Amino acid sequence: SYVWVRVPQVNLESTTDSIYMYYGNIAATDAQAPSSVWPASEYSMVYHFGEVTGTSGANSVEDSTGNTFGTPSSGITFGNAGQIGTTADFSNGTGISVGSLASPLLTAETTISFWLNAVNFASPARQNPFDHSYGGWGTMTIETNTRISWFFGSHGGNSSPYVNYTSQNLMSNGNWIYVTVTRQPVGYAYKWYINGAYSSGGTYNSAYPNIVSQNFTIGDGYVNPFEGRIDEFRVQKVQRSAAWVAASYSSDMDSFASVGAAEGKYTTSGTLVSNVFNPTYPADWQLLSYTTAGSGTVTVKARTDNSSDMSGATDWASCSAITSGSDPATGGCVTDTDQYFQYQVTLATSGLDTPTLQEIDVQYEASDLIAPTTNASNVQMTAVADADWTNTEPTFTWTAGADNAGGSGLLGYCIALDEADIASPNTLDPAITAGKLTGIDDGVSSVACPFIATGTSLDLSSLTGLSLVTGKQYYFSIKAVDIPGNIWTGPAGQFQELIS
Repeated sequence: SYVWVRVPQVNLESTTDSIYMYYGNIAATDAQAPSSVWPASEYSMVYHFGEVTGTSGANSVEDSTGNTFGTPSSGITFGNAGQIGTTADFSNGTGISVGSLASPLLTAETTISFWLNAVNFASPARQNPFDHSYGGWGTMTIETNTRISWFFGSHGGNSSPYVNYTSQNLMSNGNWIYVTVTRQPVGYAYKWYINGAYSSGGTYNSAYPNIVSQNFTIGDGYVNPFEGRIDEFRVQKVQRSAAWVAASYSSDMDSFASVGAAEGKYTTSGTLVSNVFNPTYPADWQLLSYTTAGSGTVTVKARTDNSSDMSGATDWASCSAITSGSDPATGGCVTDTDQYFQYQVTLATSGLDTPTLQEIDVQYEASDLIAPTTNASNVQMTAVADADWTNTEPTFTWTAGADNAGGSGLLGYCIALDEADIASPNTLDPAITAGKLTGIDDGVSSVACPFIATGTSLDLSSLTGLSLVTGKQYYFSIKAVDIPGNIWTGPAGQFQELIS
C-alpha cells in the first residue's frame, strides 16, 4: 500500500533529517486525515487515481482534498500500472470530469503537476492532459513537436484574448514524464519544470488569468483526449519553489530518502535485578531453572550473601551467566550456607523481536538438616504451688535446649497445650499440633510447627484467644526447633498440673 504523509519541513540538502514510521500496533486508533495531508488552503485538487478495476459512475473517482469528485467517461480504466501504485488509463475515453470550477478553488497563483505516460502523443494530434479554459484559468495541449502549450488569458472561457506559454521539448512515448508549471501574480512570472528540474520560464500579461466557472476535465479538452496514462494529478493554490518541485519528483521516484533498518519497539537490551529472597535460614542452593519466549537473548546471573542488603555479595560484572537447569554456583557468585539470594536478568533483542522471561525457579534446602541435640528441660509453672487450685493463666518457664554443633542455632520451641478430663491423660506432639494453642498468633514467621515460643518462657495470660476451663487437666508439651525448622526428635518435655 501507499501512505501519504505531510512533513512540516525537510531542509534543502539535509543529510540528517529523518522521518520515523511506527507500525505493528493493531490496537492503535486510525489517524488517517487526508484533509490534513492535502489541506484545502493549499490544494485545489489531488487525484491519485488509485481506484480499483471497474470503477465507474458519477463522483466515483476520489479527490484527496475533498474539494471535488471525478466522474470517469466510458472507456477510462483503473488498476493500471502507475508511477506510484496503480492509476487510470485514458486511452479509450474522453477524460474524467471534476465539475464546473472557478475562484476561489482555482487561483491565479498556482502549481500544476502530473505524470504522463503517452501511447502516441502525436496521434491524434494536440491531445489535452487537462482542460478548463484556454482563454481563462488555463488549458494544456501536447504539440506534435514534443512540447506542451499552456494557454491562459483574460476572456474567461475558450476564446481570445489568450497566450500560449510553451515548454521545451519533453514528450516521448512509453516513458513516465513529470510535468510541473508554476504561476505567480507577483511579478507575473511562470516556470516550467521537467522531471523535477527547471526548464524554462518568463512573464505573462498582468490581465491574465480571468477565472470564471468552466468545466474542468482531466485527460481531455477542446481538441483531443490524451492517449495514455496519467498519475498524481495535483493543482495547488500556491507557487512552489524549485526545491519543492525537485523534492516532489524525487519522492515520487522513491529516491528522495533512504530507508534505514527497522528499529525495535523497545530498547535493544534491558536488565532486571530481583528483590532479595530470604528463606529465613542458611541454605544450600541446588538448581536454577527458567523459561523464556521470543527471539533474542536472555542472560541470567545469581549471587548470595549472608547480609540482607547484599553488601558482601560479588559484583554482577564478575558473575557468569547460568544455564537453565543447572547449579547456580556455576555462575561463580553463589555460595552454599548463605541465607540471602538474588538474581539478575538481561534481555537483548533480535531485530524487531524482544525476548521475554516467563518463569524463574530456584530450588534449595536448609544447610542444617540435623535436629537439635538437646531439648528444653526443667519445665515449671511460676507462682503456683503443687496441689493448689488457681484461677490464673500461669507462665511456664524452662531451661534452654541446644542445637547440634555447627548448626544454625535454635529458633525456639514447639509448644502444645493439651486439654483432657481429669484422670484421662492425653499428650500431644507439639511438632504436629498445638492443642488449645491452635490458631493463636505466635508472632513467628516459621511454620515448622503450629505454635512456636521463642526464649525460655511463655505467659499464657498474654495469648489472645486462649480460654481454659475448670475441671480439666492440662498437659504442656515442648520440643526444641532450630532456625531451618528441624525439630527435636525425642519425647516432648511435659508438665502436668490441674489448672483452672
